[in-house]
This record gives sequence, structure tokens and C-alpha cells, in this order.
Amino acid sequence: MIFKSSYGEIYYEIRGHENSTVIVFVHGVMMDHGMFKEQINAFQDQYQIILWDMPQHGRSFKQQKEFEFSIAADSLIELLDELKIEKVLLVGVSLGGWVAQYIASKYPERVKALAIEGCTPLHVDLSRVALIFRIYILLFKLLPWFIVQKIFVKMTDRMELVPDLKENFKNNFKNIEKDTVLRLFGGIRKEISKSLKDEITQPILMTHGENELSFFKKMGKTWQEENPQLDYREIPDAGHGANTFNPEAYNKTLLDFFNLDN
Repeated sequence: MIFKSSYGEIYYEIRGHENSTVIVFVHGVMMDHGMFKEQINAFQDQYQIILWDMPQHGRSFKQQKEFEFSIAADSLIELLDELKIEKVLLVGVSLGGWVAQYIASKYPERVKALAIEGCTPLHVDLSRVALIFRIYILLFKLLPWFIVQKIFVKMTDRMELVPDLKENFKNNFKNIEKDTVLRLFGGIRKEISKSLKDEITQPILMTHGENELSFFKKMGKTWQEENPQLDYREIPDAGHGANTFNPEAYNKTLLDFFNLDN
């Protein structure tokens, strides 16, 4: 379905049961709502699920400027207003984890609890992570785009993912345009260079795959020591985006967290 936000058209889908607790899933960079297929199967019998494509992604609008957390956040809140949904459980993976933190901070009254996977805290110094994005941007500019796409497709081939998810990832990499990616990565680099001004007060589940970058995991464990509201878990046999590498273990961890919160 299509919702016309103040910024442009947002693609979304609704699954599960009406009048149940609502989970909103926020996908990663260069991905779309399809990366949550295994979570739909696990949660739709108990929850109502909102899936959407963030701006610059999937079937949602493509703006001619860099990606901004505020535009993604406002677009989702406008969609929830349209659907008359007051409060949600928010799940974000990778880029979606940063956007979810921003939403929980800016609109605390709309987020009951927050589950973030494969990202870092947004309130700390992320200059090292911003540098990674700067390097990616440089490579994207220097290399012919078809070579970049081939590299990402080969990387996907080596990932131990559920077959349908692997095809979803590969199709996204094949179809996305170079200018869109440069606006995405350029915007993300700038956004994570800022720190959240407002503290996140909701219960938080932060997860990383056991094969995630070590300094990502270190940040998560440090945040757990500082924040009594945060539950930190590692997902076994998983890399970046544990919901796609080991969906069974990830879904169980997420379900345990939401059941405790409820």
C-alpha cells in the first residue's frame, strides 16, 4: 500500500491481527521491508506488524538530497497517525537501528520499547564508524558501478542466509542506482556524526551477531553497563543483521524481550 507523507510516497504493508500490540520493523541500508520475512512468520500470529520502506529505499520516494534521520522518522510517525496507531514496539536493524533510536528519542510517547540489531549507540562518538562510510563513499566514486554491484552480489552469495532473503538482498544490490547510494551513505555519515540530544528512556534490547565487528559489540556491552534499561544479547552463528543469519535464535530473543515488556 502507498501512503502520501509530507515528503513523498511511503510504501507499507500490514500483517497479523488487528487490535494487537503493534511491531514496526525498520530495515537496513540498501534493503527494504523484505528483509523481515522470517520475523513476519514468527510474530504475525501474536502481533500486528507494520512493514515499510524508508525514504530512498524500495518502493518509497527517492529524494534528490542526502538521507536524513528526521525525514525517515517523521514519515513513519505520519504513517502511524494515518493508521491511528498511538504506540508501537520498534525494531531496527543496522541503519534501521540508528533510525529507530532517533525515533525513540524524538517521539518517546510513540515507542513502547526498542529492539536494535547490528548497530551502535547513537549518543556516543561514532567517528570510527563515520570513517567506514567515508571509505565506502570513496570506493563507490572511484570504481565503475557495475563492479561495485558485482562485489556486493558476491558477498551475498557467501552469506549463509535463508534462500529467499539471499535473493532479496541480491536484487536490491542489482537494482539500486549509484547516485542513490551516494546520497544514502553521505547522509548516514553526517547523521551518525551527530549525537542524540535526548536520552532514550524506553526499555531497549540491543543485539549483535557473534561474528559482528568487535568494536560494535564492545559499544553495546559498555552501553549495557551504563543503562539499566538496556538488555544486551549476542546471537550465535550470526553476522551483521542477525535476524537474517540465524532467524530462529534472533526471533526467540526478540519474543522473550517483548513478552517481558508486555
